[in-house]
Amino acid sequence: MGCCCGKLIDWGYFVLNKEISIIDAISLFLTIGCAIYISKVLEKEVQDVRIEKEMFISQVENTESPLVELGNKLNSTTYTEVISLYSKSNITRHKLFKKIDSFKKSEFKVDDIKEVLDTNYKRLKPLLTDTSVMSKSPPDIEVKRGKITYSPERIVEIQENLQTIQDEFFKLKIIINRA
Repeated sequence: MGCCCGKLIDWGYFVLNKEISIIDAISLFLTIGCAIYISKVLEKEVQDVRIEKEMFISQVENTESPLVELGNKLNSTTYTEVISLYSKSNITRHKLFKKIDSFKKSEFKVDDIKEVLDTNYKRLKPLLTDTSVMSKSPPDIEVKRGKITYSPERIVEIQENLQTIQDEFFKLKIIINRA
């Protein structure tokens, strides 16, 4: 078999040296060792970093999901559920940023996003719960037998605020994914 392969490779203008120097042999073994190291050890490190990123992105999605649910149910829910969904998202957001701060990779530049989210969460709560002092017809918020109803203008304000918050969460996911 080797003889047949040798005849096929022997084209006449290639000269194959049948001697290998010790330097070339050591270089070959070192190259093979480095390839194995890179494929095994560094691949595991990359996989670990990817798992950490996926965990952070999962936390962002857990923070965002109550707000998505709230946006879908604006006029078909109870006052208690509105407060519960808002609080759940807000508490999860604080925990998320504590985890990011404790992990604090230099690639996670999230201070601007944190500020925008703080501002919008503070703006969202009154939009969800406060009624205006002046009498309007129809009122911005009306609660009857525990069921909450928002005026069309208030729904637009809430949805705009929710969209801003979701946009910031999207930016956060991108930052985490790129880090």
